[in-house]
Amino acid sequence: ARWSDMLKEAQTILGPGNKSILDVPPPRPSDVYWDSKKNQASINGSTKIFKYFSQQMVYAWASGSGLDGRRIKYGDPPRNPTLAQLWGFYSWQFYARRVGHAPSRLATSGVALAQALLEALMGSGSDLDEVYMGHDSQLDALQYLLNITWEAPPYFGSGGPTPPGSGLMFTRHPHGAVEVEFVYTVFDGTTSASPTRRLVANLTMDAVRERLLDALARYPAASTCAQKLGIRFGDKVDAQAAGGDVLDA
Repeated sequence: ARWSDMLKEAQTILGPGNKSILDVPPPRPSDVYWDSKKNQASINGSTKIFKYFSQQMVYAWASGSGLDGRRIKYGDPPRNPTLAQLWGFYSWQFYARRVGHAPSRLATSGVALAQALLEALMGSGSDLDEVYMGHDSQLDALQYLLNITWEAPPYFGSGGPTPPGSGLMFTRHPHGAVEVEFVYTVFDGTTSASPTRRLVANLTMDAVRERLLDALARYPAASTCAQKLGIRFGDKVDAQAAGGDVLDA
């Protein structure tokens, strides 16, 4: 009943189109397959369908007015979803990433980024912040490498939603503590929305390094990658020697 209710709500939002979606089956294990051309796991079926439409809806909403000055709408006749419907539908994006991207592959892809982050946190105390640009895949990689999760209401659907414009902020304090926060914006239709910050973890420099080393032990492919790149994630950190105040990443 829950699945059929979701399909009815989705069709109300999207419109009937050329074909009804009321007969679309729920996700199945066989929907995940190995794509030999891309050399990675891919996902088909209903998850792929709803991931696509939910992304387009949220991007259109977050982008504001279209070229003709009117907000993009969905449905027949055109209608916008409520915010509750929007966030519920958008959870397909995060669910699809969770089941379609292997932790080992993500962790391996983030080894070099994690080393750069560690080196920045161990820096000489520059007054400058360091900003690393990336995508949700980089956030996912750090999530697995540092063994962290976060919440970002009203977004949900996995242990670490990654809405547009979101990021992880690492603040290193003089005494060696490292505060990890998730920063994101709630696209609720207002024009004055400001970033929201939610605490993810309070760590020490040694704890950051130990978590990275633990990740190499959990993911052999990441360990192999680190060896090839000559990355060892450093020695234990002397908080006084590291010095410095704040670093954002």
